[in-house]
Amino acid sequence: MEPKDRQHRRKLARWCRAELERLDVHPPLDFEQLRQAIEKRRGKPLKFVAYPLRTDVFGLWLSYDEDWILYQSATIPPHQRTILLHELGHVLLEHTSDEVDREALQTIFPAVPASFIQAVLRRSCYDDAHEHEAEVFADMIGQWDQRVMRVAPPSDATVREFDKALLGELAIR
Repeated sequence: MEPKDRQHRRKLARWCRAELERLDVHPPLDFEQLRQAIEKRRGKPLKFVAYPLRTDVFGLWLSYDEDWILYQSATIPPHQRTILLHELGHVLLEHTSDEVDREALQTIFPAVPASFIQAVLRRSCYDDAHEHEAEVFADMIGQWDQRVMRVAPPSDATVREFDKALLGELAIR
């Protein structure tokens, strides 16, 4: 990893830690709690939908009057969790799509009027900055949650302190 990449990753880690604190989200990660916190911040509903997407598309974030995260239904639950975290990274990082391929959207979602879709971000490649940032977000949150669950059970009173220490450690990397 190049020094510039490490610096960017550390900056993202600090941002993740601060973002989770602002959202008042603590381990173990509860997607419903996180969904509600994001809905409150964005002022519109956020829905998670398992959907039989094309094989080259794992997840989509559709944003218009509501936010929708569609994730591949034809994969295992741990992969679905990673997909959701990746797409939530796009939402929280407020990424926008450079282009909306309306024809492709109409093929995937014939019932959704393309004119209503303001942003579509698709998790299928990691060569641009937005995809990389969303992937780092998903990786960091996943590591944070998994380490906490292995070391401290959810009922342990030290979870919150451990959470802060762990996110601080991830920010140093």
